[in-house]
Amino acid sequence: MLRRSFLKENRSNWYQSMMLTGKLERHLDEIEKTAQERMEILVAGLQQEHPAPDKEADPLAWTAHMNMLTAMAEECVMNDLV
Repeated sequence: MLRRSFLKENRSNWYQSMMLTGKLERHLDEIEKTAQERMEILVAGLQQEHPAPDKEADPLAWTAHMNMLTAMAEECVMNDLV
């Protein structure tokens, strides 16, 4: 949805051209797939650099840590792909 909005607002000619030729949905699906793959890779890499606390000993700290790693990865993906 964010990529669609970006194209519509900032690249309107390209957006309209892709929409008319039927390539827009394929492009958006490709971006979504790439974003998911990058998220998985980034979160795994961040977990190696910044290991999470023990989930059983402190579940709230583990959740906060994982949320922080996910937010960091999402920010990187958003800047790169959208």
